[in-house]
Amino acid sequence: MDFSLDGTFLASLGDSGPCRIWNLSTSAPAASLSVDKGERLGSCRFSRDGVRPLLFITVKQGDKGLIAYWDTNTWKKVGAQVIEKNPISAFSISSDGKFLATGTSEGDISIIEVGKMRPYQKVKGAHMFFVSSMEFSRDSRGLVSASGDSSLKVTKLEEQRHEARNHLFKIFIIFLAVLLFYLVKNRGF
Repeated sequence: MDFSLDGTFLASLGDSGPCRIWNLSTSAPAASLSVDKGERLGSCRFSRDGVRPLLFITVKQGDKGLIAYWDTNTWKKVGAQVIEKNPISAFSISSDGKFLATGTSEGDISIIEVGKMRPYQKVKGAHMFFVSSMEFSRDSRGLVSASGDSSLKVTKLEEQRHEARNHLFKIFIIFLAVLLFYLVKNRGF
């Protein structure tokens, strides 16, 4: 279960589906979200950034774990992405809404960048057994996870390098090397 950021909706679900959306002001169902045949629902979280109104739901598709997401203005499914090779057993969203975290039945942890819906950081074998729960720190720079092996793990979110800046730096170094080579060759340094 999860409440929307503005407190308008409550999402509730069971593994056989569907996910029911409740309008809290009227106490009436607002929508019913289902997945494809053979898929099973896991956990749900509303977006937290206040910009993109989405509902994220973990889905088990065979042995894979994916995240499907719906637009909360229209309740239409806008995408789904395979995130894990194993079923997702735990799910969380950061308070700033920039990251999702998944824990798997095999004890792995993944942090997903919401804007790109791609992995930001992975920790293989973070736990010896399935991940049972997880929560981001208030500043979204850390993630604590618990497991069926009675262990807790704190994962710090790594700073990601800005690829464009790295490419420009490499081009600048190559340019300097070529310039230095040219000066040495033609000036006899």
